Amino acid sequence: MKTEVFYVITEVGVERWDLKKRPINIEPTVVEAMAENITRRNPAIACLGGDYGNAGVVMLGAYETWSVRVLTLSLSTPFDLVDGIHVPAFCDKTKPIMPMKWKVPSGIIMVLGIIVLSDPLFYAGDHYLIVFDPSKRMWRMPLSNLYEDCKLCHGQPIRKFNTSLECVKNACDMFSRSNWNQDLFQDDNMKRINASKDMFRFKPSSTGFDQLPIQLSAGKDWTSLCEKVAADKLNQLIQIV
Repeated sequence: MKTEVFYVITEVGVERWDLKKRPINIEPTVVEAMAENITRRNPAIACLGGDYGNAGVVMLGAYETWSVRVLTLSLSTPFDLVDGIHVPAFCDKTKPIMPMKWKVPSGIIMVLGIIVLSDPLFYAGDHYLIVFDPSKRMWRMPLSNLYEDCKLCHGQPIRKFNTSLECVKNACDMFSRSNWNQDLFQDDNMKRINASKDMFRFKPSSTGFDQLPIQLSAGKDWTSLCEKVAADKLNQLIQIV
């Protein structure tokens, strides 16, 4: 045992502090318990490629949250032709499903958040789709299948993998190939329906479909078509990558 002596000047005089140090053995279970609520962040684990960019991870307790930058959003859903322009018709099953690709414009940061759990194999839990403005504020896009807190109603089956990265890659692939339907996007919500038509616009061309700029009212930016999200849980889990 080692003893260190300190003389400390206080308001009432001088005090002598005898500090004794000794090593102790800590069981692994104690270490795990102490670290259970520690959040570890790594914003750059991998670059997935294709429709996706960098991926980062937040590790908290028994699960991981992966944040994956979305560069191109797959919009496989019914589309309507209005004045020569194709716009989403999420709630209209009579319209043809068209596999459109929407390149995320400059000034919008889109992130797909994936909760990864293990038992001990890795499998995907809840998914979130969030967009950030240049001030890093979170917004909910005018899309179907999105709850108010930006959680996705994705309907993906549970598959298990040897690594969390394999799990995330599969979740991204399934997300890109899934159809958007009318879940959580009802006909009585005309504000969001009209906003989706102003945001996602495609014009037929000789080579396929050209993405058109977002249609905005004078003096407005793209956030006027979205809904502000304020959720402490998302601030803890999702990061910009």
